[in-house]
Amino acid sequence: MDNIGTRLTTLRESLKETKASFAASIKISPQRLHNYETGKRNIPQDILDRLKKMYRVNLEWLLYGIDDMFIAEGKLQYPLLEQKVSAGMQAVIFDDILDKPSRYLSVSRDILGRHANEKAFFMIVVGNSMEPKIKNGDLIASVRISHPEMINDTYVIRYNGIMMVKNIQWLSPTEIIIISENKIYEPIRIRLNENQTDFAILGKVIFHGEFY
Repeated sequence: MDNIGTRLTTLRESLKETKASFAASIKISPQRLHNYETGKRNIPQDILDRLKKMYRVNLEWLLYGIDDMFIAEGKLQYPLLEQKVSAGMQAVIFDDILDKPSRYLSVSRDILGRHANEKAFFMIVVGNSMEPKIKNGDLIASVRISHPEMINDTYVIRYNGIMMVKNIQWLSPTEIIIISENKIYEPIRIRLNENQTDFAILGKVIFHGEFY
């Protein structure tokens, strides 16, 4: 029976690793590896990330049996989040899903350019507020941001419980304007403070294009 556990075993055997050596390489115990291979436990995200980093394992193959065992040369793999990002048409309620991808995309290193080795994520856009720059149904890639710089650009943000893609204009370290490309949408002016809970910058958009 083909499942995640059997594919993990196939991966280990193709690498000619024993359970002990393979477990050590990804910093888990042999018993924990046994639980993954037999399907007694689900493989958590941090272990999936280690497998991808250590062995260039194609997580689409490991999780879903799609494509080849290893990521092709010249390509990098990034998470595609199940939750879509709003651009005015549909209110998408933000949930803590940045670490819970639904699928993985293998893309050319050239697509992300100088950001290729940074922690990035892909999402699909719904709505027309960023047209004509970003269209309904487009795919966007963003790099995570923990400490935003005051740079006017396009970002994935959380505002009032909604995850959205918007342009941000910085007026000062404590004041910004959220701007849509589509002029039928009014700009939103926000004052920031240390206790801000209804606004956060999650990532800077570095790529947008048609979903393939």
